Order: sequence, then structure tokens, then C-alpha cells
Amino acid sequence: MRVSARKVAIVAGLIAGVYLAAVFSIRRVPDWVVAALGGPSGTARDGGLVLRYRPPAAYDATSFERSAARRGVTVGHDAGRLVVEIRGANEADARSTPRCSRTAGSSSAR
Repeated sequence: MRVSARKVAIVAGLIAGVYLAAVFSIRRVPDWVVAALGGPSGTARDGGLVLRYRPPAAYDATSFERSAARRGVTVGHDAGRLVVEIRGANEADARSTPRCSRTAGSSSAR
């Protein structure tokens, strides 16, 4: 079998071009695609903080949900509880959450 140097160079150039295009244009796969394929999404994929809060009986969660949505926080419902997912929250944020929730968000409380 006779191999042409020109054809080998063309194939090698195409492989290198595809490789470079893939390496320099890496994009994050959207959560909905990963979830549709059975992968993790939300805080399971990126890490973060998940709060489960049982509000008082007369509490109207719609204003809280709108406010959270403006800040990129996901709010769901599970058995009468609000499930708040905060993506990317680090360990220091997670440690201060109980203190903030007891003091209605005041960051100066100790």
C-alpha cells in the first residue's frame, strides 16, 4: 500500500485543527442538557448550599421566590418546606447561615 505524504499531511492538519478548535472553544454544557442525560444539575453539579425551611402557616412565599429569582437562587417546594439552593456558596457562607437566619439577616450578630 502506497502512502502519499500529501494526504498524510492533510489528515494530520485536519486532526490538529479539530483538536485546537475543541481546546480553545470549550464551553460549559448547560444544566438542562446534563440533567436530560441523567447527570447532576444545580448545587449537585456546582456545589453550594441547600436550605430546607419550614415557614409559618400564613407565610406567603411568592415575594421571597421573586426576590430569590432576581439573585439567581433556586427555590423549590418539598412537603411544606421551601428548598433554597444557593450555587457556589463556600464553607464560610454556610457556617454563617444559621446565625443570619436566627437574627433575620443581620450580619453584625455574633
